[in-house]
Amino acid sequence: MLTRFAFAVVLVAGLAASPAFAQQVLTDDLSIREILTLPSDGNQRPVRLVANPASNTLFVLMTTGQIYEITPRASGRFFNVRERYTTDDHGIERPAGLVFDADGTLFLLGNNDGEDNTTVGVLKRATLTGGGDAARTWTTAMTTETYRLSRTWFDHRMNGLEISPDGETLYINSGSRTDHGEIYGGIREEGLTAVILRIPSGATELVLPNDREALRTQGYLFAEGTRNHYDLAFAPNGDLLGTENAGDRDDNEELNWLREGHHYGFPWQIGDSQTPQQAVPYNPANDPFVQPDRNTNNVSDIGWYFSEDPTFPAPPAGVTFTGPIRNVGPDGDKYRTPSGALRDASDEGTSIGTFTGHRSPLGLTFDADSIFAEPYRGHAFMLSWTDGDGDLLGRLGGDGQDLLMLDLNKSSGGYTLSATQLAVGFQNPIDAAMLDGKLYVVEYGSRRGVFEIQFPLRSVTSIDDEMPLPAQASLDVNYPNPFATNTTIRYSLPEPMAVQLIVYDGLGREVRTVLNTTQAAGHWAVPFDASGLADGLYHLRLVTRHGVSTQTMHVVR
Repeated sequence: MLTRFAFAVVLVAGLAASPAFAQQVLTDDLSIREILTLPSDGNQRPVRLVANPASNTLFVLMTTGQIYEITPRASGRFFNVRERYTTDDHGIERPAGLVFDADGTLFLLGNNDGEDNTTVGVLKRATLTGGGDAARTWTTAMTTETYRLSRTWFDHRMNGLEISPDGETLYINSGSRTDHGEIYGGIREEGLTAVILRIPSGATELVLPNDREALRTQGYLFAEGTRNHYDLAFAPNGDLLGTENAGDRDDNEELNWLREGHHYGFPWQIGDSQTPQQAVPYNPANDPFVQPDRNTNNVSDIGWYFSEDPTFPAPPAGVTFTGPIRNVGPDGDKYRTPSGALRDASDEGTSIGTFTGHRSPLGLTFDADSIFAEPYRGHAFMLSWTDGDGDLLGRLGGDGQDLLMLDLNKSSGGYTLSATQLAVGFQNPIDAAMLDGKLYVVEYGSRRGVFEIQFPLRSVTSIDDEMPLPAQASLDVNYPNPFATNTTIRYSLPEPMAVQLIVYDGLGREVRTVLNTTQAAGHWAVPFDASGLADGLYHLRLVTRHGVSTQTMHVVR
């Protein structure tokens, strides 16, 4: 169990946090600090924060198309932010998804709207040219056929983007055009909406049809019945998971294990609820899940957007819906019963699928390399965007604008999770990224802060029997990196063998022999002291009978 203590706030000198939004960690082994505030020119707001594994830096995507790179200053404590690309480079008017592959190739996803209530999904690839200063060549990987917008708040468009661990496949969330399957412009959903798509990462000028069966036949349809999986992430075991934003009723919001060919129920099923417009008669004024003004502020073709809907289609024949992951608490598990009563699932020894309604779960990320110490090791982490005092989340007595740890447990029946609140006080946190054993959070709110959360790290000094051994000797990225003086070198040996660890400078000159001995099979960690070495890039080589592995180390002071 995590130890709660008096709230603590750590900020970088010269940067002030709004008193109404004081970031607070809730356990005594975490710390948090604000590393910078993003530019606030015009209407630009951050929507994505991702790590580029090739440069070991962070990138932020803004609503207005700018892409900023965040790098540490020489001291390592303060950070610089620099504009790298704009809409003039990539040509996407509504960018919303960003990801890098292991080699640093950038993929950018979004939409370009037409003047006739239509839109086109666009995916661009940006490859480094080698010309210096992050110069890239931009090409079109994918566009879609035109599809229709509802021109409501519920045009989610294309936003979530993730790349497979092997770098071969891109997964795309194409959100719904409705809140819960109501009619706008004579239709409910389009062939390209409310689905998870997949395409080869090497695709060029691919055009996806606005036809569900054609997408299925051509292999581009991965899953359907997904309202808006804004965040997608691969778990350490290779499973793809996604956070699902529910609609304006008090339905639970979801975390789903996304699998090929599965249908996740939208619009017939949302969270643990059946969409009530399937039932006749239905009167939203008598629906305790509907906020009173939510059936008077958005007009559809059939009347108010919560209304009786006798033409609501039947569920697809022969399809079994896949339900969301169950949350057993203790946090993020408040819900409304059909009678209208408010309950806390874990207080009653039950579970919900998955989170308190209106939390807007975002920023899903994993400690994929098991760098963190217990009780955080190997777990998932997730943000909640919504203010707990707002009209919607406040109706459920929920708290939001926080960071949750998700302890996922997989069995033959699927996943369950335990959610624990770790930090609060953000201002609409919208995305998170893991880099060098730290978790970074960016805010969409007017402050536009970027925060660094330090977790305790796993202490490894010799063999770790809990992790499987590789087939070949392998060298991991040292941590921390960049570093001022001390870092830890980690590597794995599948069997006993002679080992050399040698450090070379940028000119290829040997500057330090770290190790020259014989070691047993296992996962090893060796401390390295860079005292006496100048700032700069160094190359670390692991030499065994299996060959030579190389990693780059960056000394900054």
